[in-house]
Amino acid sequence: MVSGGFGKAFLLGAVLFALALAAPAPSLAEPASVGLVVDTSGGYARLIFAMPELSEEVDASAQIAGNVLIVNFTKPIRIAIESIAMQAPGYFSAARRDPDSKAIRFALARKVKLNSMAAAEKFFIDLLPDTWSGAPPALPQEVIEELARRARAAERLERLARLAAQPKKLPPVRVRVAHQPTFMRYVFDVPEHTSVAVDRADDRLTLTFDAPITFDMADAVAALPAAIAAINSEVQDHSALVRFSFPAKVDVRTFRDDNSYVVDIVGADAKPADKGAGEGAAPVIALDAGQTAAGRARADCHAGVEISSTIGCGLTASAASNRGAVRIGDKGRADAPSRSTAGIRRGRSAETARGDTGKAGDSESRPTG
Repeated sequence: MVSGGFGKAFLLGAVLFALALAAPAPSLAEPASVGLVVDTSGGYARLIFAMPELSEEVDASAQIAGNVLIVNFTKPIRIAIESIAMQAPGYFSAARRDPDSKAIRFALARKVKLNSMAAAEKFFIDLLPDTWSGAPPALPQEVIEELARRARAAERLERLARLAAQPKKLPPVRVRVAHQPTFMRYVFDVPEHTSVAVDRADDRLTLTFDAPITFDMADAVAALPAAIAAINSEVQDHSALVRFSFPAKVDVRTFRDDNSYVVDIVGADAKPADKGAGEGAAPVIALDAGQTAAGRARADCHAGVEISSTIGCGLTASAASNRGAVRIGDKGRADAPSRSTAGIRRGRSAETARGDTGKAGDSESRPTG
């Protein structure tokens, strides 16, 4: 039994050992390929390390220790440096790469000033003569243009991100108005989960909705009762305000009804505010001092004022006196009151009767042939 158990354990160990041999060993990160260009045409040596394969997590730095320029990278790189001394013999005498491929060391052939900067996946190292004075050299124009293009693109992306983060603008919501005998009802339809805060005072009511809702107040403004001076709405950054103004103290009821918020103005006349008492009424033409109604009527006729056919320009003095005053109608006509018209008709009938009686008397007193 012991030997059998030992055999099984030995077999299991052999299998695990074989699997371990078959498993691939973890491979080291492949060094990134970096290009190097040396330019000495500007009176100084500029080293340009092109690192298109390196991500933003990889940084480069440069320093001078004694007569050695050391360029460090945060990740291993692969770069050709064998001909660096031939490309800039007045600045370098030799160059080598560290065993871990994370640094390059350049033996300097002269004393220089160091200036380095990174831009657009490139790392620039300027070795300036020790007699250099003034500002360090600028970046190449194409690099500046590329940086400007990227800055514009980044700004555009940031603007789009801000717009996407902002809540979408809701379409206008029409405020519904209900006319009741004893109160006015205003119904505000709001999205679900929209909260409303109420601020009540004697002469005003303010509703604050926690969403930028645009309310269409056309119906509410068109039928304002006398108890409400004004209604207006305002949209702010993340909220909307509706304000009621009252000329006097009124009773107000507010409550939530599903996806609507209701405001009742109790005691408000459900009819729109009336116009002035005299608005639309026919004005009365006053008579001048010493002027009779008949004289005014005749003057109006001569002046071209159109007189009602029931009065006429042949109005007698007594009928004109019964008329009292002439009222100008909406269309500019002088319309006599119905009572004055009746008096005129009675006056004419009396005159006609007297005329007929006189004619009859004349015929009776006149001797026959």
